[in-house]
Amino acid sequence: MIVYGTRMYGRVDEMPEGYVATQFVHIWFIPLVPISSMLVTDDSNDRSVRGVKLGWSGKSILAAYLRAGGVLATIACLGFAIITALSMLDGGLEHLFQRWDYYSQSWVIDWTTLIALPFSFGAAIFSALVVWGSYKLLGPCSDARRRMLLEAATHRR
Repeated sequence: MIVYGTRMYGRVDEMPEGYVATQFVHIWFIPLVPISSMLVTDDSNDRSVRGVKLGWSGKSILAAYLRAGGVLATIACLGFAIITALSMLDGGLEHLFQRWDYYSQSWVIDWTTLIALPFSFGAAIFSALVVWGSYKLLGPCSDARRRMLLEAATHRR
C-alpha cells in the first residue's frame, strides 16, 4: 500500500499568532515537492489548516527537508550499526573485531568492522542532532521576522 497526498511540513517561525509551514506532496510521509507556504493561524482541525498563503518560505522548506532527511539518515545509520555489531558477534565475544580468514585458517582483525561501527553510530548521532537543531534554530521567530510576516499576511487577506 502506497500512502501519498499533500501535507504540511517545515513548521518554523512559531509565534503567538501562528507559524509558517509549507504544503508538500509526500509519499509515505516523506516530503518531496513543495507546493506553497503559508502562515498557519488555526490548526485545530486534524484534516485542514487555516491561514494566509505567503510566497515560498525557504526556511520552512529547508526545515522540512532537514527533518525528514535527518530522521531517515538516523534510522539508516542505526540499522547499519546494529547489523555491523551483530556481524561482529558471529565468532563470539572472544573474537570481537575479528573475522575468520579462510585462506590462512585463522582469526584476523577486521579493520572494516572496527572502523564502520563507530562511524555509523557517530553518523546516527550527527543526523539526530541535525533534526534536533532544525527545531531549535529554525523554530522560533524573531521580532523583526514576526512583524514582516504579519504585515505580509494583512496585505494578502
